[in-house]
Amino acid sequence: MNAPRADEDDQVEFNLSDEQRMLRDSALRMLQAKPVGLPNWAAAPAGFDPARWAEVAELGWLALMVPADDDGLGGSLADAAILAEEFGRGLLPAPFISSAVLATGIVAAAPAGDVRSGLLGELAAGTKRLALATDEPSGASGAESVETIAVQDDGWRLTGRKILVIDGVGADGFLVTAVPTGADGPAVFYLPATAEGLRIRSYRFLDGRTVADLIMEGAVCEGGPLIDPNAATDDVEAALDAARVAMAAEAQGLMERAIADTREYVGQRKQFGRTLAEFQSIRHRLADMFVESQNSRAMLFRALHHADAAPAVRAAAVSATMLAVARAGEMIGGQAIQLHGGIGMTEEYAVGHCYKRLRVIAMIWGDRHFHMQRYRRLSPLTREGAGQ
Repeated sequence: MNAPRADEDDQVEFNLSDEQRMLRDSALRMLQAKPVGLPNWAAAPAGFDPARWAEVAELGWLALMVPADDDGLGGSLADAAILAEEFGRGLLPAPFISSAVLATGIVAAAPAGDVRSGLLGELAAGTKRLALATDEPSGASGAESVETIAVQDDGWRLTGRKILVIDGVGADGFLVTAVPTGADGPAVFYLPATAEGLRIRSYRFLDGRTVADLIMEGAVCEGGPLIDPNAATDDVEAALDAARVAMAAEAQGLMERAIADTREYVGQRKQFGRTLAEFQSIRHRLADMFVESQNSRAMLFRALHHADAAPAVRAAAVSATMLAVARAGEMIGGQAIQLHGGIGMTEEYAVGHCYKRLRVIAMIWGDRHFHMQRYRRLSPLTREGAGQ
């Protein structure tokens, strides 16, 4: 969103620029010209339609977050959020956030070099798709809790295990956090999916999309560290926060899709000779769903406003947003299914898919417990955060 304005009370107003309106309209036209329909996961082994992914690449959207100096579009996080929201509204299953926002953000943060330039070019063109591998079986989340090790022995070799690699199935490579021998913290390494010593285990989340675990037993990296230990933790966390904000925007589109479909359904379904929408209690439920969605949108705007703020301010705003999204998504998705009745959970109705995707969004890259603890630690509105 363009030119956010904030007064002394930190009230933020966003207006779309002409370019951003064109971006949103382009996404709407693509989804309306060829509606996604309801997901058919059995026909999508990697969790998305490669033809639709190629279409996204052809429109240039995978270059959105690539810096202009690297022949990208040099777009903002707000631009990516516009696309993510429309993808959510259209139920488009695509690894846009994991590759075009998260992976691209990490690679762009790396020092200049041939590997960085090559990866950015391939990410922008859609000829290569990368996934971040940072979470580990210990349950700790974030780059600072890494136990995977990197040893330099005729090249760099990684040993360890990564879990919950979002969109890792079918990825061309991975950005892996690992602690080099003798280092105090993790670095980021580029690991091709075909690397010797790497095994990939795939499975699906509640929403049907694919996730991978990586088992590395001396897996051979391509080159040295992409990002050194002195910068890796901050760079990975910044990219993760950007991905979380984009995911909150996707959730916004999902919630508004669920509300719209529910409003249409209760306007047609009849009981006792009247449509459900004529009952006051049903109208109250729809109003409550709308209020929750607007609260969530306000928090999304706040996170976008603080996207370039100091790390602690940014992180607190992002965690507050994800907590609001988790609450709103559970309420709106649950009410949408309740108002549809049992058919709301069937494969033939979109609200069930919206609900399952919203529940997954509330869990990946940090669940409610993670975001609550981080917000308490960093926010100046809490005693713990104010004491820093």
